[in-house]
Amino acid sequence: MTLRLTALSGLSLMLATTAVSAADLQIYHQDGLQGGLALTFPLSVRDNSATIARLSFARDDNSHSAFSLEAMRRTNLANGWMIGTGIFADSSADDMGNRFGQVGLSGELQHGVFQARLNAYVPVGTKNRSDSRFDSLAEMDGTIRFRSGRSLALKGADMELGARIQFASLGGGSFGLFGGGFSFEHSDGASYSGATARAEVALDNLFGTRSGARVRAGLRADRSSGSTDTSAYAALTIPFGSNARSSNATSAGGFGANRLTRDVERRRRVTTRSGAFGPVEAVSLAGQALGRFARIDAGGNLQEALVGTGENGLVFASGDFTTSGLVLSEGQTLVGGGGSVVLQAESGRQIRMANRGAPTTLQESSAMAPAGSGAAVALLTMADDSRAQSLTLSGGDQGITASNVDGFHIADVAISGSRGDAIHLSNVSNASFTDLSIANVGGNGFSATGGTHIAVTGAQITAPGENGFLLRSVGNFSLSQARLSDMPTCEDNTLCEFSVYNPSSVPNSGINAIGLTDARFDGIRMDDVTYGFFLASDISTESGDYTVVAASTGLELNDITITNSRREAILAVGVDGLNMTNVVLDNSQQGSDMDLVVMQSSGQVSIDGAVLTGGINGLMFVDALRLDGITEDMSFRNIVINDTSRAGVFLNPVQNIDFENIEINNAGTHGIFMLGDSWGFNGGAIRDVTFADTTINAATTAGVNFYGPVTNVTGEITVANSPAGCSADTSSWSGTSITNDAGGDLSINGTVMTNSTLGDCAAPY
Repeated sequence: MTLRLTALSGLSLMLATTAVSAADLQIYHQDGLQGGLALTFPLSVRDNSATIARLSFARDDNSHSAFSLEAMRRTNLANGWMIGTGIFADSSADDMGNRFGQVGLSGELQHGVFQARLNAYVPVGTKNRSDSRFDSLAEMDGTIRFRSGRSLALKGADMELGARIQFASLGGGSFGLFGGGFSFEHSDGASYSGATARAEVALDNLFGTRSGARVRAGLRADRSSGSTDTSAYAALTIPFGSNARSSNATSAGGFGANRLTRDVERRRRVTTRSGAFGPVEAVSLAGQALGRFARIDAGGNLQEALVGTGENGLVFASGDFTTSGLVLSEGQTLVGGGGSVVLQAESGRQIRMANRGAPTTLQESSAMAPAGSGAAVALLTMADDSRAQSLTLSGGDQGITASNVDGFHIADVAISGSRGDAIHLSNVSNASFTDLSIANVGGNGFSATGGTHIAVTGAQITAPGENGFLLRSVGNFSLSQARLSDMPTCEDNTLCEFSVYNPSSVPNSGINAIGLTDARFDGIRMDDVTYGFFLASDISTESGDYTVVAASTGLELNDITITNSRREAILAVGVDGLNMTNVVLDNSQQGSDMDLVVMQSSGQVSIDGAVLTGGINGLMFVDALRLDGITEDMSFRNIVINDTSRAGVFLNPVQNIDFENIEINNAGTHGIFMLGDSWGFNGGAIRDVTFADTTINAATTAGVNFYGPVTNVTGEITVANSPAGCSADTSSWSGTSITNDAGGDLSINGTVMTNSTLGDCAAPY
């Protein structure tokens, strides 16, 4: 801004002392510029001396503006010598738009055809600006250091020697050859020096009728640091005013051609260099000051490298390794080929450092203890605040293990062939996993017992030997964007079906979770499983009573799709707090299956938005355990149930359930089956159930079936395209009855259901 104001002030001064009609207009182009305009003013022109001023404006290749203001005085001396001295000020920008300014001095000497010139440049104002493009990391002193990227304005000088020869053809002109050098530097370490060569032709009086009209064109080469940059330049100068100048300007061909008034040859843009010129800074990784750093390639001793870098160290491994078990230190990070870490400098600047080596595989070595010889040995053991990334693990008793560890992170890891669990955690906290791929392991894909705040984002689990995820008494667990497929399928009902005698156990589940608190599952896809979700409290059966030891509460399922579950797709046992949204379950292609969703002795449960297809019953409600402290209070909204082999909704003796906007199509027997208990051995009557906007279409036997007592079951149900709106077993031993408080009715196709109208319903079988 200062240079711009200076330029405007200088222009005002010149216009006040010299008429614009006495100036020359120049249109020019040179390397790095789209083009420019310049006005040259003859402040004083005499036979043996001249003082000129020049004001120029240009736009560079990035459309940034550049300004220059300069003055030069030249004097003819005795014996044919000419000397010139000048001053200048420039303002220009680098390719990122960082603006810099400079001032300087020019000196010239000429004798006959020989010419010499020298320019000195000194930056003014801000001499360095931040440029994150050139942030850099360097390996030094056994660790990693950071230098910030900067754009620097350099001070320096250039000089040129050469000869210019006049010729008379084409209206007169000259040809010059020049050579020289330059040297620039900055206190932060940037430098730029080299040699120059230039060839130029100038044509005077190009238009014939206008004296002083002049064209200059040339080629320039700068060689520095072993490379040569070439560029072309051109300039057209047109004098304002009359064709003829005063005699003191025309003796050498007019003002434009006079050696006293020719253009000053110099750099009109501030010389800049961009790079990692900031001070050396220490770096941190994941909030901890980085310790030592090492690289190791295939065949090296990876465990030695880990020991050598120690706490808060960083190891980049590339290629294939065999191991009998690696153990990370506290705060240590292991990165395989293709992985990267984000390091933060003391200044707060961040930069990503990538391991560009070959993909990294950790393979079980022959030295690893054989199966059955003692405690399980993992290929990789995590530590507090440790990290592992971009690794492929094969074999071992376990792939990755951690016990009583806090704050570790695993990303982009593939595990296969382990004899036990791929990932085995015990009492860990603040652990995160990203982009896991697990296949063909003997145990669970992911196992966690105890601990809190475990997050998994992005997981593919294929063909584990047991469960996809086995979770026991974990708090604040989250799993998102996971795909589970080809799970082991159990066909033996004796071995695999849920039993009230062992209510906290089923095998072979996609998600097998007991005693979870505050857990969220989002974006889960399962194909070909025995159980999809098994969610249960830890329930003791000692002394013949059911007692909740560790409750499952605060569970959320969102965006869930399960296809082909051999048994229940979602089974909740003793859960008190389960909210489900956007659920799609499809067993329509499964030859043998069970109910799709079962609520067994659970409390606060809701589903909002679901499509359930296939299965024996779509929604099954049962309270066989009658757990103390759990009160049923459920709501189910916006659900479509299709093509069940029996009922769409099956109600055993349960209570406090609200249904809204329920659509049941093509049920194999009944749309809704109510099975109360008149004998008092299985929970008594079905109580306090409401139906709103519930429709049943094309039920095979009847829309709604009544068996046993129901109390305060109200609402409206519409049945279409079915043999009967309702069916009921009204035999004396069934105890079928309906009892509603005053003002509360259940109607089916407009008929209020009473003990009398139950007798009008069709036979149930």
